[in-house]
Amino acid sequence: MKIPRCYHPKLSEASEIQLHIFVDASEEAFAAVCYLRIEVEDVVEVSFVAAKTKVAPLKP
Repeated sequence: MKIPRCYHPKLSEASEIQLHIFVDASEEAFAAVCYLRIEVEDVVEVSFVAAKTKVAPLKP
């Protein structure tokens, strides 16, 4: 399934576009988050794109 989403109305006018992804993990869980950083006319805006977490199942 795909759901179209507008991250920024002036995306085509951006002078710089960056995708920042942060992840962390342990034996019990992991997490990831993604942000879109856009610079338009010397103004920087950051938008949340997605996040995912998962906890490991409990050991019997």
